[in-house]
Amino acid sequence: MSRHCCRLFAISRALPHRWATSLTPGVIAAGRAGLRLSPLAVPMLLAGCTSLPWSQDATTGVGAGQPPLKVPAPAQDPGPLVHEVAKKPAPPSAESLGKAAAVTLPSSFLPPPRASEYQVWRCTPAQDLLMAFSEGGAEASHDWLRLWSRRHAYTLERVVSASGARYQANAGASPAGQASGDVKALPGEEGLEVWFKGSEAMLQNARGNLECVQDDRRVIHPTTQKPLLVAQGNEPGWQVSLDSQHNLLTLTAMQGLLESPHEAQASERSAEADARSSGVQVVKLPYRVAREASDSRVLKAQLPTDGKQSEPLQLVVAPGACFDSMQGAPYPLTATLTIAGQELKGCGEAFRYQPEAE
Repeated sequence: MSRHCCRLFAISRALPHRWATSLTPGVIAAGRAGLRLSPLAVPMLLAGCTSLPWSQDATTGVGAGQPPLKVPAPAQDPGPLVHEVAKKPAPPSAESLGKAAAVTLPSSFLPPPRASEYQVWRCTPAQDLLMAFSEGGAEASHDWLRLWSRRHAYTLERVVSASGARYQANAGASPAGQASGDVKALPGEEGLEVWFKGSEAMLQNARGNLECVQDDRRVIHPTTQKPLLVAQGNEPGWQVSLDSQHNLLTLTAMQGLLESPHEAQASERSAEADARSSGVQVVKLPYRVAREASDSRVLKAQLPTDGKQSEPLQLVVAPGACFDSMQGAPYPLTATLTIAGQELKGCGEAFRYQPEAE
């Protein structure tokens, strides 16, 4: 019915005004349905015609009061899916490395607090040990002994003894800590004990006993530069000193060890006049810590050359009794310097500095 009424209304709008007005007060014929509508129903019915999809203005042909139907545009092809690959962070620059804090050394590299010398003990069966003692003071209630074998460093605490001085490994660890495995024993540390009587000592552990005699000693005396660590070797002579504040190393080497002189822009020289006269080169380089384990440190640097490519330098230091190849002086660290395709063996030591009094 609505459809016929709307058509009728469209026709009435197209008629002259006098015709249209004559329809409204009377009876309106609603198409073939023959319906009779009251004058009040006509405007109500015609008001709903505009909402029908087929209702159109007879004059303009556009839906009355309705915007044209908008057809959504087809979705655009987003194209192939590209996965972004995370970029690797750029390696730190030489300048930032040189300003970084110095490498942290484990306690096995260092002498005990207030230790004044390294002592060499020759043991039977054939084995050479290095020891350093910490004397008790106002700040410490216990004495400590650090003992270096060829491959390991052990810390022992002084215990009560009827005679002489007696030291035991893990004496300060609680039984609960030992049972839980929080205190990990090094090879040869199980049952390790040293009993001193004058210049003689008896060392025992789970593997057996050693009879030892004191042989040599060397005073712990850092240089005025207060380096963190110094490693050195012979034939050819070389020395690497680590700065105690920053990741900087100073390499001192014979002229023949380094293939060519280094540019001043690429490395910072010290004592240049002495180096020229004695045939020794001194260069200062930033380094990075390539490996930081409980028993070793691996330091790497780039040694600039005259060419475009730099020469890699690597220093490996580890705790272990070491003796200078020329003088036999004792050191608590072994050192290996790899430079210019050569692997050079040497010894080293780290230094412990007392805080300066304010």
